Order: sequence, then structure tokens, then C-alpha cells
Amino acid sequence: MLGQGIFATSGIPDIALKITQFYGLVFDEGITLHWITAPENAYTGYHIERSHDGKTFRRLGYVEAEGYSLLPTRYSFTDSYPFPGKNYYRLIAEVPWGGISDSMAVELYSYNTYTPGIRIFPNPFQEEIMVQLPRNISAQARLVLVSPQGTILAQTKAPTGQRMALLRLPGLATGSYLLSLQDGQQTWTALVSCSNTE
Repeated sequence: MLGQGIFATSGIPDIALKITQFYGLVFDEGITLHWITAPENAYTGYHIERSHDGKTFRRLGYVEAEGYSLLPTRYSFTDSYPFPGKNYYRLIAEVPWGGISDSMAVELYSYNTYTPGIRIFPNPFQEEIMVQLPRNISAQARLVLVSPQGTILAQTKAPTGQRMALLRLPGLATGSYLLSLQDGQQTWTALVSCSNTE
């Protein structure tokens, strides 16, 4: 998906930056973002931000800028661990005196099939979570949620032949929990946080 827009720092119109292309490619190794600027003047670098809903963005990485160029300048950045499902990315252009401006976002979809073990999304969660599962789990595999005191709070059979499982966990108190996938002699674990507002 392509995006294009204009960077402009308030009160300093002469250093406007045009993003002629902003797109991403999905691979087994992750999602690689590409963007091209022309012209480029006085920028020191680009912060890459990511979101799971297109609204709340968090800093993911940084790429140093070329600085000054009238010719097209190409950049790339790889997110090695994107969220399962939709991923939204945007750029934050940085200037030496602290001014910033953001570009339009680009939306990409990833099944995240390359990451070993289990991954949780969203994390923190409120009432339900998506769990990325390893390949080729057996019919005996189970997902188990444990409290900090070691009490089993929930457990369910993990779906075979699928890479994602939806768990509904209503009524949990705000705090941290341990989610594990148990399959014979193998166990994968992940720390999850509940941010229940009720």
C-alpha cells in the first residue's frame, strides 16, 4: 500500500519535505518499510512508529537521514516482529532544533508465521487476546493462564492446524499473568498484562 504526503515544520516552510512514496513489503523475516524523499533539507532522521489500531502509535525504531538532497533519497526499515494481523506505520521526521512532523500512515497485514513460540496481541489486554501459535502443535496442546501466585485461572485446548487462537478472559483483575502453551514435553510461555478499567 502506498502513501504520500508533505512534511512541514511549523513556521519554517522552506524546509518542507515531500514523501513521494511510503510502502511496506511483508516477508517471512518481517515487514520492511520503504520511503523515498525529494527534496530533503535539514532533517536529521526518521522515527518509525507502529500501531495495532491506526490510532495509538508507539516508537519502533530510528533511521538517520541523509540531511540535504535535491535528488530522491531512499530509506528502509525492517520490523522483525510485527503484530499478528493489521499493522499501521508512520514516520516522524526530526530536525536538529527539535521540531517534528508526521506522515500519513501505511497499513499492512501479517500472519507473523516466522516467529517461534507464542506471541500475544494486544498486550496489555482487557477482555480478550489473540495468541500466535507455533507450527504443527498436537491435538493435546493446551493454553493455560496462571496467576502470579501460581493458580490456574483458565485453560483451553489450542486449535490444531491454525496459527492464531482467540482467548476471551473477562473479569480478570488488572495485573500481570503468565500464559503458557503446553504440548507434551514442550512449553512456550509469555508474560501478559491485563488493564481492565472496570
